[in-house]
Amino acid sequence: MASSFTQLFTLLAIIAVGSDTVVEAAPDLTYISALCGGEKDPNPPELSDRAFQVTGLAVNFAVPDDFGFCAAVKNKPVMYGFGSCPNVVSENSEEDCTACLKFAQDWLLNTLCKDVYGGQIRLAGCFLRYETYKFCDA
Repeated sequence: MASSFTQLFTLLAIIAVGSDTVVEAAPDLTYISALCGGEKDPNPPELSDRAFQVTGLAVNFAVPDDFGFCAAVKNKPVMYGFGSCPNVVSENSEEDCTACLKFAQDWLLNTLCKDVYGGQIRLAGCFLRYETYKFCDA
């Protein structure tokens, strides 16, 4: 009897919630390390735009449990970006990876390495890097 009641309750819960259930991402944003280049850009808005553009590509295309995603923005100076989520293994791994990389991008470019030619940040859930020299194949 209890088994039938449990099945009925589960079915009613599924019907009530529907198939469009939104699952919140919960990435591990624990800080591990960061490193910033020492050279400041004489034209910060231009560098900042390219840095956001190239890291944005890495944020949008990195896949959990993969090597990572390398991108390049070809205007001078060329800028390379790399994002990865090697330790994200969860039910919502894609959402967690993207959320972690977005958080890393904001913290890296707006606070830690603002207006410098390169930087990287490692969080428990992801890694993000950008440089003006080729460190990955894009």
